[in-house]
Amino acid sequence: MDSTGNVGYYPSVALDSNGKVHISHQDISDYHLRYCNNTASDGSWSCANVTTGGGSIYVGAGSSIAIDSADKVHIFSI
Repeated sequence: MDSTGNVGYYPSVALDSNGKVHISHQDISDYHLRYCNNTASDGSWSCANVTTGGGSIYVGAGSSIAIDSADKVHIFSI
């Protein structure tokens, strides 16, 4: 799913109303909060940094992801 850097730490997972997967997690190689989903029509995965700059070991640690009734993604992290 995500292979850029040293990723996948402290994951949080949520499903939307279509059964698509949404994941937030930490990249510890440069301390970014990352977001991944498989919402593409072919089910392929897409991942991106949510934060910029990095530099703090706390960025992305302990994130929590939720999907609201309109399928909007909400991510909280310390």
